[in-house]
Amino acid sequence: MAPVTEKDLMERVRDPRISDDEAGYGQVVSLYPDRDADLIRIWNAPTGSVAAPFLPSWLGVDAVLPEYGQHRYLTTGASSSFLNPDFELQEASVFAGRLFKRVLYYMCSAPAEIHPIVTDMLVAFENRSMHTRAQDALGLGRTLTDALDAYIKLAGRWKGPTGTQINDAGEGAETVNCLVGFDPDQPAWKQPPPSSAKKRLIFQAPGAQ
Repeated sequence: MAPVTEKDLMERVRDPRISDDEAGYGQVVSLYPDRDADLIRIWNAPTGSVAAPFLPSWLGVDAVLPEYGQHRYLTTGASSSFLNPDFELQEASVFAGRLFKRVLYYMCSAPAEIHPIVTDMLVAFENRSMHTRAQDALGLGRTLTDALDAYIKLAGRWKGPTGTQINDAGEGAETVNCLVGFDPDQPAWKQPPPSSAKKRLIFQAPGAQ
């Protein structure tokens, strides 16, 4: 497939056949043998890139916004201990990883309708990301989760769990994904076109004109 651009690779890393709740963080980087390593740009999504924007930073940075720093979510020992007071403000900040996990869970509850719209918004945001826009990305995440929360509830799509086990059964268990309508054995250009529901989905209050 060479040569590929960073944008080409972002599209491939975002493919819902590989980017799901199990995939972890999305990362894309171009390596240059004649460039100081600290000046190499890396695009990093705060969770799986199917549901989060790629944000640019440089390998030489030594600090990040608190929202992108370490939080107790999924850390070893979090369930059997209390927070170290040294981390109280860090933990009080919004956690970008969890924010965009909410986007993933809402989106994959109705992927035929919501997945194309979220992807369009993420790509549009990235196309304007010539410089670091981590703070702006948090605003995007809040907008997405607020809109998806309203849509799912107002459209009568909310459904509670039917079982009692909140964690999966371990290796090989089903994970949250947006693969409805996708054939995992076919490349992107052989997938069926997005649902026409994309054109019908409008976030608005009941009775709005």
